[in-house]
Amino acid sequence: MARETRIMAGLVLTFDNYTDMELITKEVGLDPTRVRNKRDARRNPFYGREDVPDDWSGGEYLEGSWDLYTNYICTLDLRDVSAVLLEKIKPRVDTIKVVLEKYDGKAGFYVVPEIARNNIPSLLFDEDFIKIAAALKAPIEVDMYF
Repeated sequence: MARETRIMAGLVLTFDNYTDMELITKEVGLDPTRVRNKRDARRNPFYGREDVPDDWSGGEYLEGSWDLYTNYICTLDLRDVSAVLLEKIKPRVDTIKVVLEKYDGKAGFYVVPEIARNNIPSLLFDEDFIKIAAALKAPIEVDMYF
């Protein structure tokens, strides 16, 4: 658990097909925090990377994803965190829209506050954030941890 309240935010692009996420990275023009291709094998949650039995195939991920997250920022105001994320994606919104259309993808925003000592942050979404979410047809999920 965090000693101070902190917030992380991210944009996740998902593709329910076999689109190569390196191609998405190249076209979007931003370095993601993480990518996961649908064809990549899932890891068994009961084994570490070195402990996976030879006979466990793992299967595929249900979808490919391209994730761009901020680090956790100690703050009580979401706008401090969303400003960091929007600074990266705002110049690329039109390109992201084209990529989503071209590769049949979807976008979503994720906000993850970790609340410490009942210091509950303000979760105000400013006009720029809302406009970009609307432009990308992206829902906003808030996943709070106490």
